[in-house]
Amino acid sequence: EANDLPEEGPEEDLKKGSFWRSVQIIDTAGIRKQRMVKELVESQSVFRALRSISECDMVIHLVDVTKGIGHQDRRLIDIATEKGKSVIVCLNKFDFIQEELKDEKKRKEWLLDIRAKIPWLNHCDVIILSAKYKKHLKNLKSSIKKTIKIRNKKISTGELNRAIFELVEKNPIALGGKGAKRLRVKYSSIVKMDPPTVLMFSNR
Repeated sequence: EANDLPEEGPEEDLKKGSFWRSVQIIDTAGIRKQRMVKELVESQSVFRALRSISECDMVIHLVDVTKGIGHQDRRLIDIATEKGKSVIVCLNKFDFIQEELKDEKKRKEWLLDIRAKIPWLNHCDVIILSAKYKKHLKNLKSSIKKTIKIRNKKISTGELNRAIFELVEKNPIALGGKGAKRLRVKYSSIVKMDPPTVLMFSNR
């Protein structure tokens, strides 16, 4: 959980020999639907963008709020999560609709509606911003730092096994149809971090 992470400012990072300077950001071309990609140059830019998703650690996916989250956005986010990437969803061009969302209640409802369209991304940050006017960029920077910390956070074996045991108990699974034995996880271990990868030993 993000709340478990220590709050560290730039001064603390510098004392430790800051690794934030090594963060490399690649701005890819926008990816349109396949039937709209006609020229070779554009198809190559799409290929390079998809390759960047494969090679990166984190995907910052920009959504045009005037158009909303479409099928193409959901597909690209799916590709990123399937490949084990951390995802931050940025709702760009907020300046176009901020007048109608001045009321805090309306803004919260609007964000909840956005969340409802991507319920499988409840673990990801959704940031509203205006790149044109450079608004809310601090929130994006904070989210990037937090995400890097989470991807590299060390989890003890005991803490991991307790968490998985609770999950399995709350969501029992039986394999093999009627009369089948419940799936039980006997032991879990972190194989690697960035992203956290878990190996589980079960009774089946």
